[in-house]
Amino acid sequence: MSYTIMDSLPFPRLPIKDPRVAALAPRVLQLTCIGQEMILFWNAMAAHGWVESVPESAPAPGASDPEHRLQLTAEIEVIVARDLFGLTADELDYVLETFPIVKRRDIRKHGDFRTKLMILAAYATFQTIKTTDEPQQTRVTPLSQHGHDPRQVETL
Repeated sequence: MSYTIMDSLPFPRLPIKDPRVAALAPRVLQLTCIGQEMILFWNAMAAHGWVESVPESAPAPGASDPEHRLQLTAEIEVIVARDLFGLTADELDYVLETFPIVKRRDIRKHGDFRTKLMILAAYATFQTIKTTDEPQQTRVTPLSQHGHDPRQVETL
């Protein structure tokens, strides 16, 4: 994709010191820096205070656990929907319902629309936490076929 195309897309362009960047950056870094080759990039981003630097010989610093990755993705979705685009929980619910393929896949695999439930649970958690200059970390109890309540949330 060329820069011209990328520049024409409706992405918010936030200043590097914006608290929303501080909330998004560590989560995005955990999703992208899952290989040893990403350690230099991770450490370059640590200079902004978003993550702790790691030795170059360390294992990849990103999140490799699938459940943790799902949680990080849900949190990113909430920050983007709520804090960048100003969506309410009801509006986000509506938008998520426009992804029927994801819904069918989740129902087939998990028995419910897991992706939507995780995102809305993360939204509810973020709503209860006062916005500060420091990013909040939350963990939504992952859904399972064994009856876990998607609204069970803990603040780290």
